Amino acid sequence: MKSLVLAIVLCISACLADVSHIVGKPVGILQDEKDLLPDGSFNFQYETENGIKASAQGNSDGTVVGSFQWIAPDGTPVHMTYTADQNGYKVHPNPSSSSHPVPQPIVSTLGNTHRP
Repeated sequence: MKSLVLAIVLCISACLADVSHIVGKPVGILQDEKDLLPDGSFNFQYETENGIKASAQGNSDGTVVGSFQWIAPDGTPVHMTYTADQNGYKVHPNPSSSSHPVPQPIVSTLGNTHRP
């Protein structure tokens, strides 16, 4: 019974939450394609009106290659590619699109790729 009351209180709180700080109109989806094959391989890509794009290809062996891009608040286009395989996750920034140095904590995190 206490769990039910708690769940109801949480739902009411979520409904009454102040969302006035969310500014802007919804962003339209220009492209959204997904293919999932029986062998576990996949492809996806999407693009939004505000310049966000992403795509990836996954193979049945678990290898994934993809890219993503967006427009930074200062108007700079940012484009990254990545690979994920038996050697971990590696991000490859496009030097021509990244004029800002990557903060050291992020560089440290990227160096510690996940290995299952």
